[in-house]
Amino acid sequence: MAGNVKDRAGAPEGIGRCAIRVLVLPGYVRQATLNLRAEHATVMAACLSMPPEQFKTDCPPMRSAAFEAGLAPVLRHPKGRLSENWGYFAYNLVGRILVVMSVPDLSRYKDRLHDQDAVRRMLAIKLRALQARLPATAMPGFLADQPRELRNPYTGEPFGWEGEDITYAPADSQYWKSERLAIQCRLR
Repeated sequence: MAGNVKDRAGAPEGIGRCAIRVLVLPGYVRQATLNLRAEHATVMAACLSMPPEQFKTDCPPMRSAAFEAGLAPVLRHPKGRLSENWGYFAYNLVGRILVVMSVPDLSRYKDRLHDQDAVRRMLAIKLRALQARLPATAMPGFLADQPRELRNPYTGEPFGWEGEDITYAPADSQYWKSERLAIQCRLR
């Protein structure tokens, strides 16, 4: 009876598993894949710890370098041609493909984090303004006097003031579904 058992692909159990081992395992080296993944995780952690003004300029080249690390043995080889050093490329081919495919695009995620920080900053300004009992006419000057920690996270400029709202143009307007975020601040 055991010989009649079939795997999910419909092949007898022994043949399917054997084919996977023969086709995939020579191209997958677990430790090399984990090492490459650790290099990518280091790059991603460095990108996520950057301040907003530095992230837009410095992270994309770092991410590209991490992506190309999957092809590093071919790119570093002195001959530099795939036809002459296919063995270098074949080493851990499956692992390289898995790691290169797993590198996320952090740009929109990081934009959302900075936009959320901008909202937190605007709420802190609103609280300060309400505690100081400022008139609405004094708000533009009050916004201009705020320290760097309570300004636009990308530009360092003060937030805008329109009518009764503290305003900000988010970096990821698709996520927020708006070209402008506003915190209502009704002052006397």
